[in-house]
Amino acid sequence: MVKLKIFVIDDSEYLRGAMKKFFTNYDCEVFTFGNGLDGLKHAAVVMPDIIFLDIMMPVISGIDLLRCIKVIDQFKDIPVVIIAGINENSAIDKVMQLGAKRVLLKPIKRNEVFEVVDEILGNSTFSSQKIQKLFEKEEKELEISNVTERNKTEVKVRVIKSFLKTINFLRSDIRSAVSAKNEFMLKSIMHELKQTGKQINYGRLSKISEHVERLIIKNSAAVPWGDIEPFIGKLLDVLDIITEENKEILIGTADNNPKLT
Repeated sequence: MVKLKIFVIDDSEYLRGAMKKFFTNYDCEVFTFGNGLDGLKHAAVVMPDIIFLDIMMPVISGIDLLRCIKVIDQFKDIPVVIIAGINENSAIDKVMQLGAKRVLLKPIKRNEVFEVVDEILGNSTFSSQKIQKLFEKEEKELEISNVTERNKTEVKVRVIKSFLKTINFLRSDIRSAVSAKNEFMLKSIMHELKQTGKQINYGRLSKISEHVERLIIKNSAAVPWGDIEPFIGKLLDVLDIITEENKEILIGTADNNPKLT
C-alpha cells in the first residue's frame, strides 16, 4: 500500500514535531520544513499528496508560497491547507482567493486534522479502525501541540540553541528591513521572533515583536516607521541580552538549562 505523503511547512519546531508524530502514527510519510523555500525545493522530488502550510513565516510567507504553488503546473493541483492564527483574518481571505482548500486555526485539534484530510483526499483516507483508536484515547480533545513539561523544556533548549546560531543574521535582517522600509520582511521577522520568545520564555522579546507586528498590520497602507524605530532599538537590546545570558550554550559549557527569563 502506498503511503500518504504529507508536507508540513511551519517555522514552529513545536508544531512540526507534533504534526510529524501525529501523521507518522497513521502510516503516513511526513516531511517537515522550517521555511517555504526548503519545502518548495523538496516538493519537486517528493510530490506530496497534501501540504499543511503556515501563513506567516520568515524567508517567504505562506501567502507567497501558495501563490508560487498555484502558478507552477507541476504543483498547482496539490491541495494546500493553511495553518493560521485567529488574528490573521485578512490574510485568511487572501489565501482562500489564491486556492487554499481549507484553513485550520491554531491551536489545531486532532479531530480537525482528520476531518480536513478526509474531506480533501476522500473519506477512506484513514481507516475507520485507526479513527476509532484515536478517539478512544483520553486525550482526544487535547491540542495537537500539547507536550509534557519535560518535552517543553527540551524544546526550549533546542530552540534557543538554534536561535543563538541565527541571531546575528536576524539583527542584520531587522536593520535592513527598517532601512529599506520593507514592511513585509519586517512583519515576517517580527512574527518569527514573537513565536520564539514565547517558546523560550523571553516575554520582552514576544511583547516588543508583537507590538511592531501589530503596528504594521494595523497601518498597512502607511506604516508608521517613526513609531516603529524606537521599538526596534529596544528589540535589538533584548537580542543582545539573550545572547549574553545564554552564550555558554553555544560553547558547550552549559548544563542544558538555558537562562530563561
